[in-house]
Amino acid sequence: MSRRCLVDAVLAHSLQPPTVINRHRAWLTGRAAGRVLDVSPRWDANWPDDHQGGRAALTVLGEGITRTPDGHPARLAGTIDGFEPPPGGFDAIVSTMAMCCAEDPPATARALAASLAPGGSLLLVEHVVGVGVTGLVQRGAAPFLAVGDGCRVDVDLGMVLRRAGLDLVEVTRFPVRSLLGLPIPFMAAAARVRSCAAGPEPAGDP
Repeated sequence: MSRRCLVDAVLAHSLQPPTVINRHRAWLTGRAAGRVLDVSPRWDANWPDDHQGGRAALTVLGEGITRTPDGHPARLAGTIDGFEPPPGGFDAIVSTMAMCCAEDPPATARALAASLAPGGSLLLVEHVVGVGVTGLVQRGAAPFLAVGDGCRVDVDLGMVLRRAGLDLVEVTRFPVRSLLGLPIPFMAAAARVRSCAAGPEPAGDP
């Protein structure tokens, strides 16, 4: 059964709609073309207008698919924790507030990288662990929040992706203010599988 990001659920009920996240969603899906897999729990929020004019042959994961078959997404059995990609993989994989719900983020990142076609991109909008006081609060709260839907608020996603053999080719970091007034760190990024000629993973944040 698919799970939902706790941060996404909180922001969805905020008095101030997260327009900054929606702008990054539009950037992300505007980059997606060809064979596209969306692993997001709320994939429908990423694709409000018929898949950007048909640029993407969209496939989605999980249950509860309500759109009709004519010109609408295909369905792939599984969850972000496990699915079988088709031969040749996907030209793009889209993930918005999904990696935090993975049972094993490093294993999930490796599986997503292996599901990309040559030259394909992993396109993400995810909340990530912050630095300073924000990071300390997230790490302290993580054991209490990783229940129910399993949302993890302390994942160093940049490091997880690099260790999975992915290079971040575009990165934008931005905060979204929560109902409690604390900024929630987010990252919008495009990542590609590292070529053998690129050498080992780089150290430090991008």
